[in-house]
Amino acid sequence: MSANFVRMPRAAARTRFWVFIAVLAMAAAVMACGSDETPAPAEKPAAATPKMAAKATPPPAPDIPSNVSVAERDAEGNPIRFSGTDGSGNAFEASIGDDAKVPSSFPADIPLYPGAKPMAAMVAGGEGQMVTFKTQDAQQKIYEHYQTELKAQGWEIGDEQSFGGQLALVGTKDKRKLTVSISGTQGDSRISLIVVDTP
Repeated sequence: MSANFVRMPRAAARTRFWVFIAVLAMAAAVMACGSDETPAPAEKPAAATPKMAAKATPPPAPDIPSNVSVAERDAEGNPIRFSGTDGSGNAFEASIGDDAKVPSSFPADIPLYPGAKPMAAMVAGGEGQMVTFKTQDAQQKIYEHYQTELKAQGWEIGDEQSFGGQLALVGTKDKRKLTVSISGTQGDSRISLIVVDTP
């Protein structure tokens, strides 16, 4: 029983780390949605006593773990580049938003979806890597693409799931585990690729 208590803090830290990364990906989705919106035509003001316009309230800052530091923020104050340590104490770097790029070390045998734009990226030594994309293609089309392309690259497809409007599949190869998650709405899909080393 004592051995379990020794491992729990590390597992908990690792879980918090990956939850934080998932939140970053969702934040990138929100930022991207906002940037694609077309402003509505301005309405003609009513002939009434002028009132001072209410100042827009910026979104609350995300809950950033103590082991993570913000390297850069955008014009609205949203964090877009991070660095720090993961749940196992290994250094990592992450970015979200329009400046996100696929890491040069991202495995070549994991296909990137054609025409998709990166929204978030993360590299954590000893843990793995994550890249999130957006595309206008339908979720089912993306799902079938990864089923075919991953098998062609030698990945063994295991779990395949569909829940809450999200599709997911898991592949394994050479002591690595890849999770492909596909979500979004019609004409606005999100693809998350998370690859981790396994014992």
